[in-house]
Amino acid sequence: MCPRGFTNVPAGSLTSITANDCSQVCAVNQVCSPEYSGDCLAGRYCLDGTESQYQYASAPGYEITSTGATSPSAGTPCTGTYCPPGSPTKSASCPAGYRLDVTSKAHSQSNCVPNDAGTISTVTNGQVTSQAACPLGSYCPEASTTGIPCEPGTYSAKAASDSSGPKTKSECTACPSGSFCPAGSSSDGTGSVALQTCSGG
Repeated sequence: MCPRGFTNVPAGSLTSITANDCSQVCAVNQVCSPEYSGDCLAGRYCLDGTESQYQYASAPGYEITSTGATSPSAGTPCTGTYCPPGSPTKSASCPAGYRLDVTSKAHSQSNCVPNDAGTISTVTNGQVTSQAACPLGSYCPEASTTGIPCEPGTYSAKAASDSSGPKTKSECTACPSGSFCPAGSSSDGTGSVALQTCSGG
């Protein structure tokens, strides 16, 4: 058995020189170790004398989908997801309500940033493809995927044409005197019904 990083099989040959002659440095794009000998794995790259199938990881933000790579950026820049070092395929998507802060070569979840407060955004392949104001009667903190109804006794003063809505619960307005405001009320009349006399909510 040869030491790590060496082999008794010359590059391009299918047979060994001798069982005890381990003078051949492991070829680029190959791994030579007691645990594994063969092509460099997907998500990895191999230089001359590579000793382990996990020795060299692909560069952050890149995915190496094929075997036998010979450099850290031999793969494809990651798009739509983020790729930590050693990624054989697109690794992970941002959580719901988040988008990538770059269009290419994202390398960790730190590249995921929350969508704007006061809005509901649609994210496709890591990028915002559409954005709408927080629904009437609701407030939307950053990274919202749906509106949170304003509490009873308050309402959303946002008009339907506004580009954004309330961002926090404190931005819901106290119900005016003479109106009754159940949860999710809004100033255009949706959900806000004059049922009884109210004094300041």
